[in-house]
Amino acid sequence: MKKKVLVITQNFAPEIGSAANRMERVCEFLNEAGDVTVLTTEPQYPQKEIYSKSLFEQSLSTEIVVKRVKTRKYATEKNLFSRFLLYLEVFIKLLFAIRQEKQNYDIILATTPPLSIPLVALLAKRKFKADLVLDIRDLWPESMSIFSHSVATIARWSSYWIERVIYQKADRIIVNSEGFIPFIREKVGEKKEILFLPNALTLDEFYPERSFERKESLKVVYAGNMGAAQDLDSFILLAKSLRSYPHICFQMIGYGADYARIQKRVSDEQIQNIEISPPEPRKKIIEHLKKADVAYVGLENIPILHTVIPGKVIDYMGVALPIIGVASGYSKKIIEEARAGIIFEKKQILAIKKVLLNWVNHPEIRFYHGENGRAFAEKHFNWELNRSLMNKFVMGDEDEEKSHDVCLERIYK
Repeated sequence: MKKKVLVITQNFAPEIGSAANRMERVCEFLNEAGDVTVLTTEPQYPQKEIYSKSLFEQSLSTEIVVKRVKTRKYATEKNLFSRFLLYLEVFIKLLFAIRQEKQNYDIILATTPPLSIPLVALLAKRKFKADLVLDIRDLWPESMSIFSHSVATIARWSSYWIERVIYQKADRIIVNSEGFIPFIREKVGEKKEILFLPNALTLDEFYPERSFERKESLKVVYAGNMGAAQDLDSFILLAKSLRSYPHICFQMIGYGADYARIQKRVSDEQIQNIEISPPEPRKKIIEHLKKADVAYVGLENIPILHTVIPGKVIDYMGVALPIIGVASGYSKKIIEEARAGIIFEKKQILAIKKVLLNWVNHPEIRFYHGENGRAFAEKHFNWELNRSLMNKFVMGDEDEEKSHDVCLERIYK
């Protein structure tokens, strides 16, 4: 008899962003081995308004039951206090939903951030006497250190004990970055199993047919969140330094707290070689990436960001885009290990410009980095590779096929 799985998450399809994309894939695969129910909110990230458009429609299997709670409208992108009010409201409503739930479950899978979601999961674990699997996508509250706001500081320091309790109460832990593992080991010790399950691409999202012939124009793309963690000032400075090269254009596609600020800066400074586009569904974003020639990644040099690999980096690699930009830590390590591009320090705009101009004149170099990235992504960031191990780890199925050695190496004991 199939095990019943309750997935508790604040972000879910048809929302955009790495969190919703990840949980949609996880639920689809888990539903092959069990019966999945999702407890989540109405679509709200990054803004509720965009989900009134037919462009953002849920394509999830109808076999998965999705139960949603309604929330008020909050200006969460610019106001941290509003963000915490949203977290509180979601926490209360999800708690009430768990208390009213009549179905029984064998496994609870909760994803964080925020920490309010696994707190709800602890109640569900106790009520249903179920295993709790915790999916950690970010080291919250440590990630609050990128904000100087007093609200963030208070939330950060008051949440460390909650974080420790949640990690210790979880039966199994999943992380989307190997950089998280040493930090988590300090909280849970050496005995608890931790699965490294990175964000990934589906087979139809990979792009094995990219050509890198010499072109009359070249497009550099950035796709994703525009917030405090991303070094997009370097992207803008790079574009400004290349305004005398009309055949090189820049595109920014995304959302986030700095979206309006960046849009205003580009307009005020009349940077005409940058096009800024609003958020779109993942399928559309992948198509944009396939039409671009070079991808930009930017991360501020902040210690907590040294542990992450943004989902956009994996997407860039999967569609064979050579990567250029600014990053440190785990992201830089992966890009360099894959030989998927060249990464610089924050103030090396002239060096980035020199490399980009060289790539314009030498498409074979772009081909080299793009193909390396795609091959690395196919081996390490492939949802088909993730499927069997994830089902075994979450469902506790000892009979799952162990055909992928690279996958088996991802369980840390």
